[in-house]
Amino acid sequence: MTTKVEILRGDGKPDLTLEPFFRGREEAKLIRLLQSVPERRKYSVFFERHGCYKCGRRDRPHASHAHCKRCYDLAYDEFTRIKKEIERGEA
Repeated sequence: MTTKVEILRGDGKPDLTLEPFFRGREEAKLIRLLQSVPERRKYSVFFERHGCYKCGRRDRPHASHAHCKRCYDLAYDEFTRIKKEIERGEA
């Protein structure tokens, strides 16, 4: 798990634009503590205006990070597979 200190390492101003995008639960909680309310709400507003970030559909419910449930699940599954490949040294 990443600590607040590790997240802030460097210039003290982390770029949290895409965070907590597909992070583990504990890391996501820490990142959310660092984000402003507008930073946290941007994904739902994007979805309301443009639909799903990946497929553009508006007829499915918003799941997370401007994705519909289907696209979020597909991306999450792919990131999980990639992470396992990296851990096994295959990627």
